[in-house]
Amino acid sequence: MKRNGIGTASFVFAIFVLIMTCLGVLSMYQASLQHSMSVRSIEYSQNYYDALSRVSRKIAGMQTHDSDKKEQTLIEPIDDTLDLVVTVKVENDQYRIENQYTHNHDLWKEDDSIQVWNGKE
Repeated sequence: MKRNGIGTASFVFAIFVLIMTCLGVLSMYQASLQHSMSVRSIEYSQNYYDALSRVSRKIAGMQTHDSDKKEQTLIEPIDDTLDLVVTVKVENDQYRIENQYTHNHDLWKEDDSIQVWNGKE
């Protein structure tokens, strides 16, 4: 008695299930990575705008309390490794933000554990 390809169909179905399982696991892993990156981005944005708000309150306080207004640089921490640096200038007897940037004060550490080709040797 001859079989009509039942073994081949079972093999194809098993491979299909295996492929779908792998794709599902990879999709969940990618979604988890994107979620954690989004959470870090939201936390950084909140910290940045909180620091900017604190600087704005400082500038508003300087407007009312300083009699001799001069150019100043204000530094407000964003997190453990980043600071918001804001330069304010006096224009028409009012403080105006001239420049603002983030400064990373964490030390960079070179990693020599992997040999990297430098293009010469």
